[in-house]
Amino acid sequence: MKKLFVIGIAALLLPWWPLPLHAGAQLPDDFLGYWCFNERASPNDGEEHYYDKDYEDCDEWYTAIFKDDDGNHYYYTDLIMQGLKEPRADLCAFDKIEAVDVPSRGEHFSPPIVFLVHAKCKSLNGVDPPWEERFELQWDEDSDVLIIRRLADS
Repeated sequence: MKKLFVIGIAALLLPWWPLPLHAGAQLPDDFLGYWCFNERASPNDGEEHYYDKDYEDCDEWYTAIFKDDDGNHYYYTDLIMQGLKEPRADLCAFDKIEAVDVPSRGEHFSPPIVFLVHAKCKSLNGVDPPWEERFELQWDEDSDVLIIRRLADS
């Protein structure tokens, strides 16, 4: 039920959301879907770790990365972060995606797939005014772990 509610909110907001630019790379389908938040593995310093893309298996907090029919990418998060009294519910529209070359880790391991993303974000529960965000998306095929690392503005 919560999944349908989130998708419904996102669908209602998309027509009024400024469309992202189609500059740069597209995310592989492996990044898309629901990801369960792994609080134990997340250092809580702007780096979030996620596992298992099956929404029904998430204990409570999750994120979703999806694209619309026009190929625009979005990021939705529903998390309780340190210092917040209520969950964050944010929706971000990706306006720039850049692939990052990562060196090989040896013949038995696939290198992680990494993208730098710039996005325009808004809070769905009024916690913050709209903002822009830079972050790194990293997916490790060997462990099926997604890491979202917030980057300082430059």
